[in-house]
Amino acid sequence: MRATRRRHPRRLHPRNAAATRERVLALAEDAFARRGFEGASLDEIAALAGVRKATLFYYFPSKEALYASVAALVAARFAPLVAHFAGAPSVAALDALVGELHDRIAAARGSAVLLMREALASGEGSTRAREANDAVKPILDAAARWLRAGQRRGVFAPGVAPRSLVAEIAGAVAMPFLNPLFRPDREGAVSFVHRALAARRSS
Repeated sequence: MRATRRRHPRRLHPRNAAATRERVLALAEDAFARRGFEGASLDEIAALAGVRKATLFYYFPSKEALYASVAALVAARFAPLVAHFAGAPSVAALDALVGELHDRIAAARGSAVLLMREALASGEGSTRAREANDAVKPILDAAARWLRAGQRRGVFAPGVAPRSLVAEIAGAVAMPFLNPLFRPDREGAVSFVHRALAARRSS
């Protein structure tokens, strides 16, 4: 009588496991950007990634955990912008910041959609919104402190909450990428923010 061999689940090589996780994250980012948290389907993400839904839960224990990982990945793309805030506030430094923000959004439009739709919607109070805000909060805080310092030195527009300025700058740069009626224009974005702050300052 032949002995039957027990079959064990096939273990992925660490390199393959990492590649699968990256593929899932990329597809999830696209799904969340296009459809939002509620509209994104784990079944669709799993199918596009070529894995079973159970495999998603091996990497991410819940949809919220997957979203949190995507938010952290998106925030990491914009983290280098913090380097601009190490120097003294100036309009020239602001121009450079806006230009780099434009370039980073151009390289990953889905990131802009996710950040604008989810991370800035802090009023919802849901777990997913808090996770997104936690991911981008260090960047927003650094930008607000830098703008506040510029206001105190008379470089940037006075009388406007720094957080509002951050949102306005981000919106001015990202909107052309989110609305098909507009055409992204790097120099135009830099000029628009520059003139907006200068006009307020002189008024």
